[in-house]
Amino acid sequence: MPILAALFVAVLSLGLSHPLVVALFAEGRIVEGLGTTAQSALLGLAFAALPFGVGLGVLAVGASRTGSRAAAFDWRTMLLSGAAGLAAGSALTWAGVHLEGIMLLLAGRLVVGAAAGVAIAAALTTMDPGEAADLMARWAAGLIAPVAAIAFVGGPALGGVLAGIDPETPPVATLCLALAAFIWLRRGTAEGRTALAPPFAADPGDVDRAAPRGSAAAFLGAAWVLQGLGWGLAVSFASIRMVGAFGLSPLGLGLFGAVAALGAVVGGAIAVRGGNGRRNRGAVIAGALVAFSLPVAASVLPNVGLALQWPLAVAAGLFGGVAAAGTCRRFVEAMGEAEAGLRRALAIGAFAFAAATLASALLGRVPAEAMIVVAAGVDLLAILPLAAGLKAAGTRPAA
Repeated sequence: MPILAALFVAVLSLGLSHPLVVALFAEGRIVEGLGTTAQSALLGLAFAALPFGVGLGVLAVGASRTGSRAAAFDWRTMLLSGAAGLAAGSALTWAGVHLEGIMLLLAGRLVVGAAAGVAIAAALTTMDPGEAADLMARWAAGLIAPVAAIAFVGGPALGGVLAGIDPETPPVATLCLALAAFIWLRRGTAEGRTALAPPFAADPGDVDRAAPRGSAAAFLGAAWVLQGLGWGLAVSFASIRMVGAFGLSPLGLGLFGAVAALGAVVGGAIAVRGGNGRRNRGAVIAGALVAFSLPVAASVLPNVGLALQWPLAVAAGLFGGVAAAGTCRRFVEAMGEAEAGLRRALAIGAFAFAAATLASALLGRVPAEAMIVVAAGVDLLAILPLAAGLKAAGTRPAA
């Protein structure tokens, strides 16, 4: 349970501060006196700092699991470090909000992201080894997936509620939760007292069960990167548009993000549990096609009011979840690795998402509606390597 609590807080922290950041920049106090270009650049950095930190944190855990350091890997220390980092990053974020210091805010988001990445990757090491596809199936069937899903959906919603009360409340809440998780880990994961399975064997050879398939991995990796870029652009500009065009409050924006996340969770569960048969391969491609067409419809069709944005967000999340989880699963499988492959996929996706949100800063003067169309175009482009990668990987009978 302490391990699941640390995972919950780590995933929750990723969405909890998003409504706050959008609201701070919409109000303009934290960037008061700066030009439009500088404000757009800083907003892009604020968006990008969190996923970039996640990628760094995941890579840090990966580095400690390879070579001469593998034998000394300690998942408990990693989880404690992640919880402590979340507390420190939340304190920096609070200081940035309280003092209206943009650099403190950026530093806080970077630290929170890195700490969350460490905690998430360390939590995955507590699972049993196995083939890549089986790993993700067990992740979906076990306790880790429900805990992460609840936090993934609840983060934006709770963040919107707390930001609506007071801008300083979200980082304070994350700080308190991180400290509680740290104390629980210290007391509840002493030797012989953990309730979960022991960590992976230290030797990476023990988890590399399948031979890698180079061409399939290359195509699926390209599709995964393009999807991350497209979603990063879409999330950035959709957030800006929902506040600018529809005047959503932090609470409204948080709930909007939560319903989209709920759709993504359901879609991801469908993709991971659906096996590797030909029908499921077609569902992944169809999910990508539908998911990335919906934002375009919401942006360019006339008279698409706020009321219709909500079901469109759920549908985009649902089909996008099918596409993203299906692509990630097959990418990991094509790399021929389980834990290491999933870790690598998480880092690549996080960096792609961060790059897209940072690029959004350079395009700050472009209308949000136009950029959502561009984002959808990038994601639609991902279907080409996705189809090629799925074909190169072949299919297996559904599990």
